[in-house]
Amino acid sequence: MSRNIGALSIYCLATMFFHFPLSAHAHPNQETSDFRKVTVSAYTNTSSCTDTTPGRTASSLRIKPEHYRKLVALSPDLAKNYDFGDKFYLVVKGKSHLVEFQDIMPKKHKNKIDFLLPSKRECMKFGVTQGVLIPVDD
Repeated sequence: MSRNIGALSIYCLATMFFHFPLSAHAHPNQETSDFRKVTVSAYTNTSSCTDTTPGRTASSLRIKPEHYRKLVALSPDLAKNYDFGDKFYLVVKGKSHLVEFQDIMPKKHKNKIDFLLPSKRECMKFGVTQGVLIPVDD
């Protein structure tokens, strides 16, 4: 039960941060916040959505059906602050997803996350939106 309460608290905090500028909530002595407002899009493991190895992530993980909705690719500017395998709560479209960083987006992307989905159709339906990324401390 405490895990559900913790997840609910994170969701409530993230939605609060999503509606207001993050800088307004940062502690005066902090340069950055753990909460990041990001642009979120979706991708799937097909050659039209990835590089020449659509079945593998940048971390060399072989994508399996159980990975859908659980893995993310981070833009290079975000990725430089984390290691493969780091976990986050991704709050997007009113839902909180526990996701793991296993892939990197092309260099042209900034402050962006790609959410792994099972099909192109679902990716198109998901579209591009704003979300909040919250690192999970293990």
